[in-house]
Amino acid sequence: MIAATNQIGFVVERHDGPVVGWAAITDPLDTRTEAKERRDALERTPGAEYRIYPALKENT
Repeated sequence: MIAATNQIGFVVERHDGPVVGWAAITDPLDTRTEAKERRDALERTPGAEYRIYPALKENT
């Protein structure tokens, strides 16, 4: 039997308006705290919204 190879991670997503929508701008990070730190360190685009969202991460 093969064990599951994915786990939950967290990505930073940016919303660039209704045409583009939400898009992940980072690779999945291990914890929500790491994702918040990455979001806070990003250079922000004026008018864009940012959020932390759960995502599947490869378990290496």
